[in-house]
Amino acid sequence: MKGIGIFIKGIDRILNFSGIIAGIAILLISFFVTWGVLARLLHIDASWVVPITVYMFVASSYLAASYAMKNLEHIRVDILIQQLPIIVRKILDTLLMIVSLLFFTYVTLRSFDMFHNSFVRKTTDLSLLQIQVWIPQLFVVIGFIFLCLSIIRHILMTWTMDGYGMSGVHEEN
Repeated sequence: MKGIGIFIKGIDRILNFSGIIAGIAILLISFFVTWGVLARLLHIDASWVVPITVYMFVASSYLAASYAMKNLEHIRVDILIQQLPIIVRKILDTLLMIVSLLFFTYVTLRSFDMFHNSFVRKTTDLSLLQIQVWIPQLFVVIGFIFLCLSIIRHILMTWTMDGYGMSGVHEEN
């Protein structure tokens, strides 16, 4: 049981770091967009703003997904499940998390193939910056890996912490 606790704390550190990086990326996006608007008003070239902010948005979205999962902030429809006994809720939640884990493991592998392909072929985007697309694709892969870790954490927490993630019991870390 202590080993599981250490494992969960390790995942928590990774997911918290992921959330911090996602938050910093969103903060930078706001600065870059503001600069882009000011640059247009002042007739200064800021052609880098759009591709960089789009790629930062991609990175922040994928990195934030695992952090949201850790904090039980994803949308849940639980009208029917609330009526069931806690043990049945835990079993259903675990089964759904296993299905999710299988799906996101597959998506992670496919996104890694996409990343690897772009890396090997040195594919660049169509912007003036000619950014190698493996760079933003790497954040997609990392985001899905972190999401899989978050799902594993959720399954472990469901069975080691009474009431974890069960609607109507308590919804805290």
